[in-house]
Amino acid sequence: ITTQNLTKPTITPSTTNITKEDITITISYPEIQGITKQYSFNGTDWNDYTGPFKITENKTIYARSIDQNNQGGDTTRIATLQITNIDKQAPVVTHTISPEEKAKVVTITIKATDTPAGVESINNITKENITKINEKTYEVTANGEYEFEIRDKLGNTKNYRVTIGNVGIVATPGEI
Repeated sequence: ITTQNLTKPTITPSTTNITKEDITITISYPEIQGITKQYSFNGTDWNDYTGPFKITENKTIYARSIDQNNQGGDTTRIATLQITNIDKQAPVVTHTISPEEKAKVVTITIKATDTPAGVESINNITKENITKINEKTYEVTANGEYEFEIRDKLGNTKNYRVTIGNVGIVATPGEI
């Protein structure tokens, strides 16, 4: 039996920069006649590699080459590449209101996170009865619905609404 020196394949993505686009995966295999070229997304279920393919979400790519003697399938010769730079999701947004009881002015604080791109901006769409204090903090002087647009650094956006119902006249103790 002749054994071949099967080296690990090389997995190359079309970009390693953070992107909201699909990524093309190219796999380079050893130049050996008769090997079976395969890839997988879980390391168990294998597909024959016929050329570059696209992935639409973050995942791990596995690649192996097996010769006619079934060598090359052992884990020491399986290449892996974890793709973590696809971001097609809008930022995750929450908020707090302060105070929660009746007040003349209520503060809305917007908290936004986005992985891996990061948050670029938080902007109020509603323009009446609202004052922007800083990037995340707004003061409102009337009950109602306030809309914000949160955008990540790739342009993924989320419109987020906050309903305020506790702006009102605060009674001074002792008054009726």
